[in-house]
Amino acid sequence: MRRSFAKNIKAISPVIATIIIVAVAIVMSIAIAYWMMGLATTFTRYEKLEYTAAYAVAVVDGTSALV
Repeated sequence: MRRSFAKNIKAISPVIATIIIVAVAIVMSIAIAYWMMGLATTFTRYEKLEYTAAYAVAVVDGTSALV
């Protein structure tokens, strides 16, 4: 009597397989969202200009003053 391996292999329930596929899809979408937010913050950074010292010079030219 000859037995085939296909008859002895047990399959995962379709419900469990669907749950696993949905979970993997959710995890991957969250990972891609975090990756895209990281790229967005890298490209949208701006430089901060800070004055450590300042002075004013008044130059009177007729009616205008430059400070």
